[in-house]
Amino acid sequence: ILAETFFSGKCYEKRIATLHTFVPGKSLRGTGNYPEVDIKQFSQGSKILGITRNIINNMSLSSNLAQIVALDTFTGSTNHSRGNIFFDKESNDFYGIDLKRAFLKNLGNLAYANVKKMDAEKKFTSRQIAALRIYRDTLKGLIAKNPPGDICRHLDVLIKATQLKKQLSFFGDKYGYLLQNKFVPLTSNSIKKCKVMVFQNYDSAKKLVTLLDEIIKKHTK
Repeated sequence: ILAETFFSGKCYEKRIATLHTFVPGKSLRGTGNYPEVDIKQFSQGSKILGITRNIINNMSLSSNLAQIVALDTFTGSTNHSRGNIFFDKESNDFYGIDLKRAFLKNLGNLAYANVKKMDAEKKFTSRQIAALRIYRDTLKGLIAKNPPGDICRHLDVLIKATQLKKQLSFFGDKYGYLLQNKFVPLTSNSIKKCKVMVFQNYDSAKKLVTLLDEIIKKHTK
């Protein structure tokens, strides 16, 4: 919702805002649902671990989980913890929310190295291959429909339309946004880094798909 635009329920009329929809089900955190499920390509201290065999095992539980992991790899998002994964018992579907950390890391490149190493160390099971096939096919769709140039152009349009650079933060007179309750200044350099990561993740995803094609073909002979 643009700055200066009135919208019912908007707390700060002169600031930008986002409109969120509800997803069905409940967060996995604290519910006891699927206690083993963890698909976060998370960071351990300063180290980003990326995709692991355990994540691939979890992907085999539902096509939704494989699709969410593929989206995270494509966008470089490390924010899908159990608190951001919802499970709906009625439809038996999983949903992922919150992409605030998108295009901050090159998870595609890390996934390529990890998957290649896993394949060399131990043969993937049939369930793991089935999960990797959904993961690969989702990546292919994302690559086909979201060229990096288009993503960057959408980002430029969003920044201009929302007057993001002109919005005052809640902390002082610097421009920026909140991430994990910490103020992050918004600068031309930070936008540039984000765009660089868009291209890097795209190229890495293409390389990863080629590797997955080879692995899946080898394991399904």
